[in-house]
Amino acid sequence: MRIQWEKQYKINPDESVHPLLFSLLTEYLDQDVSLQASAGKEFLMFVKEVEQNEQGRIFKSSRPRKLLVEGQCNIGDLLKILVEDQALFEQYLFCQQFSHPGWSGMVSAIEHQPDKLPDGKNITLHDLICLELLLEIDALDHKFGEAWEPLGVGAGYLADPLLQTGPLTEPEEVLLLWQEAFEWSCFDNVVKSILQPPTQKSDPKRFQVMFCMNDKEYSLKNCIEQIRPDIETFDTPGYFGVEFYFKPEQSKYYTRACPSRTTPGYLIREEPGRHNLRHLYNSDQSPLSRLILRLLLVWSAVKRLSGIFRPALHSATSHSAPHIDKQSYLTIEYEGEEVGGLQVGFAVEEMARRVGSILRSIGLIRGFASVIYVIGHNINAVNARVFSHMANLKTVRDRLRKDGLDIPDEVVFIGALYDAVHDEIEFYDEVSLSPGQKSSHDLNQVIFGRALSRNARIYSGKVSVAITRKVPNIYEGGKEISWSGHPMSKRKIAKA
Repeated sequence: MRIQWEKQYKINPDESVHPLLFSLLTEYLDQDVSLQASAGKEFLMFVKEVEQNEQGRIFKSSRPRKLLVEGQCNIGDLLKILVEDQALFEQYLFCQQFSHPGWSGMVSAIEHQPDKLPDGKNITLHDLICLELLLEIDALDHKFGEAWEPLGVGAGYLADPLLQTGPLTEPEEVLLLWQEAFEWSCFDNVVKSILQPPTQKSDPKRFQVMFCMNDKEYSLKNCIEQIRPDIETFDTPGYFGVEFYFKPEQSKYYTRACPSRTTPGYLIREEPGRHNLRHLYNSDQSPLSRLILRLLLVWSAVKRLSGIFRPALHSATSHSAPHIDKQSYLTIEYEGEEVGGLQVGFAVEEMARRVGSILRSIGLIRGFASVIYVIGHNINAVNARVFSHMANLKTVRDRLRKDGLDIPDEVVFIGALYDAVHDEIEFYDEVSLSPGQKSSHDLNQVIFGRALSRNARIYSGKVSVAITRKVPNIYEGGKEISWSGHPMSKRKIAKA
């Protein structure tokens, strides 16, 4: 419908409205730069203060400025100016907001779930619509004065009813049948894996891998199975059934480590491990040690400053590993502590329920391999590590046995981070492996490396990029294995 502006008035208000609208939204919602300017203020009040600032005027004409300052920002009144015909209001707003569905959806989500932002903002979809209508009036007034006619005057057409329901057409029925068939093809596999009776013992698996559902990980999963058919892989939602807020060690904010529609009641904190700079500097150090540390800190500051004037890529650029420190400790087990209405860690019963639910949902209820990898990407790596810790606890396994799910004591779950940017996998809590499992784990890393290299070739497509990594075949029987082509495996693994 809004295309009528171009047909009747040869003007596209979006060209002048959207850049300013998005700039104001960004300024208001920003969590660092504009905290002082927008703290505790409603969105329209924030816009009004900007408009009243002589150096920061938003509107080019007087009418929208007067409507905003005098508080006459009623959606119906503003639409009366722009459209006039009330029968067209709904269609006009629908077209307007779906011209930028991402921004409208984000504002609506923040309105209904303010905790999505660490520092909550008082903004509503009503405020967004009012501001956009004011900006459209301003664009038209600036070009034509206040003499232009509303869009609905003499339009001579009726807007189509929105979201109307009626009998399905034949093509719609066909699409519906195909959609249902596709969904049930997935449901049947899940139900079958849960309900199938115990079968005869299958061949032992070299190891098993639980991946989160992700396009890049699905491709990697296929590469692993192609390299070694004796490896079994599973797909599960990326948060691995454990919903919580995660607080990194050096952050004052919580990160939601679960789907956005889930409101977790648990908190997992990252606490320092044995590698922590604060432990390096203490009063017991010698004067020479303190001098060396100060020189290193000064050199680090100089390097950071030089990066401002001569920016360059380095190893930390766009790396997803900083989401969680490999040497850190996570408060996964509940010890009676609560913070801000959140329970710090999970109780045994809660852990057993979540571990059992995920394992049953993917059909992993028997035939456990000695080592089971749980691999997540980005923030999901925290969930992978938390799930693995839960599944390794003896108290959790004892509780699961009472429900008929027996995980052998020798089985170890290992959480891992899949860095899709650099095609690397970082493994956590490897100290829980026995010497025999550690030897197998070293060889398994070579298999992962070969799969990552193959996956990189797939994603490179037809781009003529020279992939020089040469990965040897894996040999067993006591022969030495050396694989230096991939950054994951820079060491020699002897006696496979």
